[in-house]
Amino acid sequence: MSRVSALLTWPAGVARLGVILCTGVAVLAVLVEWPRAIDRLGDRAARSAALTYEDREMGAGLGVVADQRALREARALIPPDGTFTVVTGDGPVEGATELTRPFIESFATSFLLPRRHSDSSPWVLCYGCEVEALGPGARVVWTNGKGVSLVRRDVA
Repeated sequence: MSRVSALLTWPAGVARLGVILCTGVAVLAVLVEWPRAIDRLGDRAARSAALTYEDREMGAGLGVVADQRALREARALIPPDGTFTVVTGDGPVEGATELTRPFIESFATSFLLPRRHSDSSPWVLCYGCEVEALGPGARVVWTNGKGVSLVRRDVA
């Protein structure tokens, strides 16, 4: 019995032929896709290397944060053992995405650690909110002039 006819005998021969064909397809796929995958990996590394320290620090928050400097200012001004709250309003916020208003509070809570979130905090990170609505003792400590402010208010 020749080798070719042995590969075509039922059932063992057909199973062997199937294994040989699957192995061949897998080897061919690896030979074709491996260089492409390595090339894409290099592109991703180049994009990562082009990020600034500030962009790396923000990480996933880049799609949420309208102004990176606002959170850095909050981190510099709010004491590490202090508290803060985030208030979003309907006012315009330059640089905001559809993710900003729903998720800025969550991102700020993790970014500003060890500072804690508290609704009764004297420190308010204001995204498009009306400062006057925060109370009579509210004063802007920092603003980007584009809808994001850090406010200090009197809390009883």
